[in-house]
Amino acid sequence: MNLFDWIIVGIGAVAALIVVGLSFHTGHHEWLRAQFAYRSGLTLPADLEPAISRRLALRERVGAIGAFVGLAVGTLAAPALYGDDSNSSVLFVIGGAAAGLAVAVAVTSAFFVGATHTGEVVYARSKQVTLADYSAGLERTLARVAVALAVLSLPALAIAGIPVTTNPEFALVIAAVVSLALFEIRGRQIIAQGQRAASPNELAVDDALRAKEIADLVGPPLLFGVYGFTFSVVHIISALSGLPFDAVIDPALLVIYALVLIYVFVTNRTAPRQHYLRRLWSSEAPTLRTDAVDQH
Repeated sequence: MNLFDWIIVGIGAVAALIVVGLSFHTGHHEWLRAQFAYRSGLTLPADLEPAISRRLALRERVGAIGAFVGLAVGTLAAPALYGDDSNSSVLFVIGGAAAGLAVAVAVTSAFFVGATHTGEVVYARSKQVTLADYSAGLERTLARVAVALAVLSLPALAIAGIPVTTNPEFALVIAAVVSLALFEIRGRQIIAQGQRAASPNELAVDDALRAKEIADLVGPPLLFGVYGFTFSVVHIISALSGLPFDAVIDPALLVIYALVLIYVFVTNRTAPRQHYLRRLWSSEAPTLRTDAVDQH
């Protein structure tokens, strides 16, 4: 690692410590709840605020640690791809941080979230819910297509005469397949769990939390699938053209990040975190929504 690498790791460590520290602060909990209420389109019941705060703070805390671990791993792995003296690996390191964040929040949402309501159950839903009620079709389709393309890229590497198992894209494809299986299996298990609610609003809040957890699970397969496919294509282009790997991967990563920004901008206009509200609460949504959401 050169000085530039140490600077990146140091900045990442400081940022992670700041976020972890904030996740224990009561004032920050209020901000987390306000953001969750705004994006979910709900007014949060006062008796659920402590449980919701713990849930959101845990997600943020683990996400910060995961992002730092991913950043550190990316920094350590970058010299193998770029060379010890190259500083152009910053895009790769950013990708490592994003992957670490996505994996951390996915694991937290899949296995370490707790119940938000402990009172008497007086309200239940009569209809059976599915994964489609909590996750928008675009998100699910993009994740599945990305993983499929990543898997199909491995035979293309072999055809091009490039070793498959010794290159990073092999690990990325394995991670994509495993994370997609986690999304498909654990996502349905989360939905199949019973819901405790003392009012329609509490049931809607539980739906919003489930939608957030499902969204956390769909991130890793999409991310690893895109990375695996991109690295495979870049290796093939590099091998066929004779161009250095780092001369091809950086422009490719820039294109990916630009597409991600476009995707986030476009999907945010359709309020994807309120997909569950449109599917499950279309007739009652006006009474559940916050004033902030009604303005959009």
